[in-house]
Amino acid sequence: PRSLLLSREPLHAGTRTQALVMGGPATQQWRWPMVQPTGGRIGELASLAWPTTSGLAGTAGNATPCQPSSLGSSLSGAAPFFLSGRCGLLLGASLLLPLAGSRRRAGRRSLIPRPVSTVEVESAATQVGVAHEAQGRPAHWVIRTTDLQRSLDFLTEVFGMHVLRHEEMDVGCKISCNGNFKNPWSKTMVGYRREDQGYCLELTYTYGVDKYSLGSGLAYIAVGVEDVDMVLEKAASLGYTVEGDSIMGPEGYKFRVVPQPAGRTERFQYVALKVRGWPRAEEFYKGALGMADLTVDSPLSAVENDVGLVRVLGYGGDEEVPLVVLEDPKSPFFKLQTWEGRNALAIPSRALNDAYRRVVEAKPGGSRVLHKLQRDPLITDKNMSMFWKSSGSPPDLEIAILVAPEGFEVCIVSSETFDLSVAAAYNPEVEIDWAWREQRSRDVLARMAEKKANAPRK
Repeated sequence: PRSLLLSREPLHAGTRTQALVMGGPATQQWRWPMVQPTGGRIGELASLAWPTTSGLAGTAGNATPCQPSSLGSSLSGAAPFFLSGRCGLLLGASLLLPLAGSRRRAGRRSLIPRPVSTVEVESAATQVGVAHEAQGRPAHWVIRTTDLQRSLDFLTEVFGMHVLRHEEMDVGCKISCNGNFKNPWSKTMVGYRREDQGYCLELTYTYGVDKYSLGSGLAYIAVGVEDVDMVLEKAASLGYTVEGDSIMGPEGYKFRVVPQPAGRTERFQYVALKVRGWPRAEEFYKGALGMADLTVDSPLSAVENDVGLVRVLGYGGDEEVPLVVLEDPKSPFFKLQTWEGRNALAIPSRALNDAYRRVVEAKPGGSRVLHKLQRDPLITDKNMSMFWKSSGSPPDLEIAILVAPEGFEVCIVSSETFDLSVAAAYNPEVEIDWAWREQRSRDVLARMAEKKANAPRK
């Protein structure tokens, strides 16, 4: 696009607005959701403008919803509107929704962009984007699954979670999101609230992988519920192993069931990790990532650990999901596996770059870089990029993968752009095509068998 314009059309609670983002004949038009706030006027709605071959400028603004056919004549011949292969962004106090990179329909191939369900945005840019609060937060934890349907059944039936989005990828993740596998894979975000609003789990499924070796570092994930006994009884009735207040889910992950604190919205309470030595962990999480030791003022300091220290680490947000570090200095066996997954933190760009530099230069606690800092441009138009930079926020989605002491993988991503991206990717109405996935599994296994058969003998 040559320009992105801001309209003066106010947006009120409950208004559903969609924008026509791609020009061309009516049969090729794409609608992208803009915003649906849950309360209050949020300022000015972004309008889109782009040059057409006829010299006309097509725009799409406040509509309920926008009807492609009514704009088809003015947009005929318009050049396709793309921000990049990855995301769009927020300009001033107006939202232009991100386009998630590598997004696909659940189990079906599709080009980018593609229609997505209407995204609900809770408030103005003070919550995400330009005026994002200068505070990091734990965003999600990546766990593995060899049976996606079984894992989803467990999380939805026992804990009442739901799918936030589902994506299929043709090749292994370039930053090893799904582990060190080159096979096609999928990721499914599961939780209670949209990703920019709350914590969640990322379930990665790699086609052709039918087993993961269990590690000893990820202790458990604590989830708050209204009736602990009822949840434990339900889990037992469904055939899951229950020990005390913990449930063993599929793939060997343990979930601790705790009372939901009064006044807290976030259902995830904390993630417990085991480490051999606290001093090295402290160097990394506090010294490099800028986390605070919240132990003294946190009720989580009462978490039991008979063999060593308990430390609560986080950024201090009221609704955050902190790390509870359990020291076990005398453990005869401590080994991390791909099964441990990955801890994802959304932190402001400046803090992210500082953390990355500290790991590169000082390697606090023995930490290291697994995947170098990457910057994916979100706005390719030069004028708009300059405008975005002048707002004080980065025009790129920044991401790096670090390895903490003991071997835990930590993903750090720029919160200003990450939160907008995942808000747009929110798709709770997605329907996973299980038949398509089954066929893909057979195809992958057949290729693996053929490759093995044709491999030269040693």
